Amino acid sequence: MDDHKLKSIAQSKFKPYGIFAITMSVIFFIGICFYIYVLVSVVFFNGHILQRGTLSRFGAIIFIFINLLALVAIIKSWLLYALVVCIDKEEKVISFKNIFTRQMMLYKFSDFDGYIETLPNYRESDYNAVYLVKNKKAEKIISGFYYSNIDELKEALSSVRYLGFEKKFLKIARRAFLNMPIVNKLP
Repeated sequence: MDDHKLKSIAQSKFKPYGIFAITMSVIFFIGICFYIYVLVSVVFFNGHILQRGTLSRFGAIIFIFINLLALVAIIKSWLLYALVVCIDKEEKVISFKNIFTRQMMLYKFSDFDGYIETLPNYRESDYNAVYLVKNKKAEKIISGFYYSNIDELKEALSSVRYLGFEKKFLKIARRAFLNMPIVNKLP
């Protein structure tokens, strides 16, 4: 590949904290699975992993349900954020490869209606987030929380229509997580 072609490609670079967050989510996932296994075996199958306490079957069902929701949230976050992003400005394509499933998704810039930029504030450190919009919904999210070169990735998206800056990060993040529209109308 020649130097010109390499300069037209921007690839995501994980921050150390992004790697740490993904690693911790794997540990939490394993812990929650073990917790559910223990609850099910002790409460419903009289298992002897732990001494049976005073937790009723109904209480155990509530705990199992809450933990299953946590597992779903972790898996959803892996699908949304655990991605290697590669943007080819010359070919006007962007690829996303999930680091867990190894599934690759390739999009043309024209597949998106545009992108929204937002600036989440998390524990006194600001980072950019870019929401690629398709049919008024967030199709993909590129977050400065995970990537150290978010500005380079945003610059590589200069051919994609800019839909503006959104101040209400939590509203956008929640709606994107629930696969709801994040823009009311497209220009």
